[in-house]
Amino acid sequence: MSERAAMQDEALTLFTDGGASPNPGPGGWGVVGVVGDEVAFELSGGEPDSTNNRMELTAAIEGLASQPAGSRLRLVTDSQYLRQGITSWIASWRRNDWMRGRPPRLEPVKNADLWRRLDALNRERDVRWEWVKGHAGHRFNERADELASAAIAALGESRPATARADAAESASAAADDAPDCIVTVAVRFSRGRGAWALHIDAGSESETVVSQERATSSANRLELAAALELTQRAERLPAPLEVRCGDYLRRGVLEWLPSWQRSGWRTAGGDPVKNRDLWERLEARLRQLESSGRSISFARADGGSPQVRELKAALRG
Repeated sequence: MSERAAMQDEALTLFTDGGASPNPGPGGWGVVGVVGDEVAFELSGGEPDSTNNRMELTAAIEGLASQPAGSRLRLVTDSQYLRQGITSWIASWRRNDWMRGRPPRLEPVKNADLWRRLDALNRERDVRWEWVKGHAGHRFNERADELASAAIAALGESRPATARADAAESASAAADDAPDCIVTVAVRFSRGRGAWALHIDAGSESETVVSQERATSSANRLELAAALELTQRAERLPAPLEVRCGDYLRRGVLEWLPSWQRSGWRTAGGDPVKNRDLWERLEARLRQLESSGRSISFARADGGSPQVRELKAALRG
């Protein structure tokens, strides 16, 4: 097995970066493969005519392609365009035949050729996508940046240190794919009793739904119960729809469900998955919504946001 092949017993993390100078112009990308705290391999390359966002996508593509299908990976990027696209926007892009926006302002997804390749590679691997702030002194993120800059320099150009992202393109993508409806989830659990709440914000209309659970075993089950209630309401809510919730629900949907299903509902440690009954119901419901054109994205809730504070107050009442 080559040093670039994924290791079965050790977790591999890919740090990726890319950019162009000027933008558009000569571009470069870099990948740093890390096991533990050691660099396992590095990859880089460039193109004479590209953009920051295309190079960010290319870095992720090359990083995933370096590992065999079925690999379990962690990919760390400083590009919100890349992370948001692959974790939140891509389901609706795929469903809408790689068009974005809302009627009558539909237009082709920018960089769709690269998004299609990345989507295919991501689906064949178990990837955990993470964001890190650029130029914040993170060793491996900085090294990926150095590789990308060196690739640009090899094309006869140098990249200013501040040229990290195509801000206009990223802002345009974010605006066009911003959710029409945001649902915030909160739970309260104590001594075998608890409650969950949903705050549904659909622009000019909002609603708070609270449910008491007299007998339950954990806050995690409450969060899943809230998610199941949301899926029953989803077809009546505007789309795109984003759920802001705790890490248990968010990571379960985005990261853990595929591996649990492949392993016969066993955790990485071989134990039975807790709350399997609710997870199976939720997965089936999400699949039904996807097939009917109603995908849901998941994001981490801001514990200090007005919506979360309001929900916690409602649960204490």
